Amino acid sequence: MGDDRDLPERFAAAGAEPDDVDAALQRRRLMAALFEDDLPPPTIGRYRVVRVVGQGGMGTVYEALDPQLGRPVAIKVLNDRRDPDRLLTEGQAMARVVHPNAVPVFDFGVVGDRLFIAMELVVGVTARRWLEEPRTWEDVLDAFIAAGEGLAAVHAAGLLHRDFKPDNILVGDDGRTRVTDFGLALARPTVDPDAGVPTPTIQGTPGYMSPEQARGEAVDERADIYSFCVALHEALSGERPAEDGAGEHPPAGVPPWLNAVVARGLAPARSDRWPSMRALVDALRQPPRVRRRWAWAAAVAIASIPLAVMVAQRTPADPDDASAASQVDPGSLTRRIEQAESMRVAGRYDDAANALRQVFDAAVAGNAPEVAARAATELVFVEGYLLENGEGGDDWARHARAQLERLSEPAAIEGRLHRNLGILRQEQRRTAEAARHFQLALELNLQRHGPGHLDVGHAYENLATLSYETGHFESARTNYLRALAILEEVLGVDDPAVAVVLDDLGNVEEELGNDEAARRLYMRGLEIRQRLPENHPQRAGSWANLGTLSRRAGDLEAAATYHRRALELRERVLGVDHPDVAVSLADLGEVAQARGDVDAALRLYSRARVISESAHGPEHVLNRRILGHLAQLDADPTQ
Repeated sequence: MGDDRDLPERFAAAGAEPDDVDAALQRRRLMAALFEDDLPPPTIGRYRVVRVVGQGGMGTVYEALDPQLGRPVAIKVLNDRRDPDRLLTEGQAMARVVHPNAVPVFDFGVVGDRLFIAMELVVGVTARRWLEEPRTWEDVLDAFIAAGEGLAAVHAAGLLHRDFKPDNILVGDDGRTRVTDFGLALARPTVDPDAGVPTPTIQGTPGYMSPEQARGEAVDERADIYSFCVALHEALSGERPAEDGAGEHPPAGVPPWLNAVVARGLAPARSDRWPSMRALVDALRQPPRVRRRWAWAAAVAIASIPLAVMVAQRTPADPDDASAASQVDPGSLTRRIEQAESMRVAGRYDDAANALRQVFDAAVAGNAPEVAARAATELVFVEGYLLENGEGGDDWARHARAQLERLSEPAAIEGRLHRNLGILRQEQRRTAEAARHFQLALELNLQRHGPGHLDVGHAYENLATLSYETGHFESARTNYLRALAILEEVLGVDDPAVAVVLDDLGNVEEELGNDEAARRLYMRGLEIRQRLPENHPQRAGSWANLGTLSRRAGDLEAAATYHRRALELRERVLGVDHPDVAVSLADLGEVAQARGDVDAALRLYSRARVISESAHGPEHVLNRRILGHLAQLDADPTQ
């Protein structure tokens, strides 16, 4: 039998074929366990294989070491046995995918009749494992936007993925999301997109494949879009959509606009899906424009409340009440409330809050509950919403209610309190509560004033804005039209408040794809605002809307002109650090990005980010918009 000392050499000599890496690894482990002898590691190309990381129907992934560069890599050996020249051609295409959200291919080669790919070794987990922990829909969306950017880069390199699923998304310990596993990648069509790529055999993962891929028909990038939306639907809801791809039961707790974006990608007919991965990612990045429109709407709405109502006292129930009330100077408090409103409209939110607090303290000390309730109600809006102190807003709501309980007829202020609470809850993404407060405001105003009153019109406007920002565009259109009819009847067709609603309706028509209708509404709003003083900041709103519409239509010159006008006016009137200036800078950044002027876009976005974070804090929706664009430029400056 021979000396046992010869066994390691005999085992090594009895090795399998060079590409039988699994057997070689098993022999190496066995020899180490039996004889404490370390055999040389098996190799794939020049790479020294360390261990098996995972196996699947498409191939085996190994951890390996690149001896030339001294770095760890992941090696995937595909099971697909095809013509070596074709494998190498596809390997070259995979190596062209260079993007932070796609696992980079360092090297490739052919072992026997199988392709191996050397890739970055990502320390992290698959998205499927990552989703085992509770995640908010916002976190899920951020991860999938990053994965979508990676998949768009795959398409830009001329490839299709054909096996997109949560298992092929890696969430690294460094926080970066990457698309991986291009084992099924095929060249995209270059002549007739509708012809697609012939698929001689059905490959992919059942449950994630598009209908045409499952039938073995030709595929194009819209097949990957379908798979992406299946995975996103599953990530949001915990289950894959119905097999017909219609998404009959959208995930609960997810904004309707997001469900609508995903549902389009799940359309059974690929012609009904998003036309490209870039279009889908852009839709995910830019939900219906959430504008900080409340500051202007509130300025208009406050004008509809007679100042006498703000300071009027209830009829005293006894002489002591009358004597106490006489200590309050209604004219003085009225002027101070007006001053606070002017400060707020000018963007001086802290000054407005301080002035309203002083009015509240004076009213409480002077036993003037209606004035105190009015000041507290406005502080719900100013402190809770504009200064983004939600707890402070809730505290002022409690103070307002305490004062309202002392009044015999609190309906006028109570309706406004519900309105301001609705705005605060909407900002906090507590949509159901916001809708309840807005509905209560509408009902209270209808009871007190009847259907044609201005406060009723503003209540419809609030409900419409909530519908708009949650993606219910038809409902938004209905309520904006109701608001518009009341405002035109009460205020006249040329009132600035009418221009606000015209802009809102234009936003809705734009989201519904009715660009010409949107332009007509924006132009009507601009005509009204032309009658305002030359430096009135509301003019900027019309220019901004027309600029965004022009950019989306591809008229970048017009877009830049409109947005520059808006920026110049806002800087001149509101100050260079006003939050609306950040909006204009971001708008101009989008124009520069669309032109391919990366340096200008970076400068504009960076300045907008500084102003927005200073005004709103880092988590505000405007910051998310700006950071999304910055990430997009960092990932692919050509976009």
